Amino acid sequence: MIGAAILSFYRPHYSFKSFYTTLNDFENSIGWSHGNNEQTLTTQKSLSGKYSSKITEADRFSFLYRLKLNQLDAKYLRKAHISCNVFSEEKPQNLFLIFQISHGTESPFIWSSNKIELEKGKWTAAETELNLYLDVNPTDEIAAYIWNSKGNETIFMDDLQIKFY
Repeated sequence: MIGAAILSFYRPHYSFKSFYTTLNDFENSIGWSHGNNEQTLTTQKSLSGKYSSKITEADRFSFLYRLKLNQLDAKYLRKAHISCNVFSEEKPQNLFLIFQISHGTESPFIWSSNKIELEKGKWTAAETELNLYLDVNPTDEIAAYIWNSKGNETIFMDDLQIKFY
């Protein structure tokens, strides 16, 4: 367990060059393997490509991005920048962009949520940047996703991107 992790949210100002970037418009498969809420994939509405992740009252979590940190080829993480595009005909009150790091199947030792404020009926960019400042355990796993914690709105998420610095 890493006890000295420092987390903070702020508007992105990049002073580091990204050493790992992944973008998924749900047309690709890196980090998007089985067991990650693939039932939420839909062609009903998307911003780019054919697919997006549909979040409903029955499926409150979007398609999950998961990656073991040993795939990053890094020994130290300074920052993570997570962004995506989100759409709803309604205005959800409890929609969050989630980023977490966990040791295998244990509960996450880093779990952060950033509330998403949507413009009704428009694709809205959502993003957060976190200062991590932690040593990487190669077996640790990151995950990023959208969570609609209480609502019954239908929400679409597309173009989830994660950059590490």
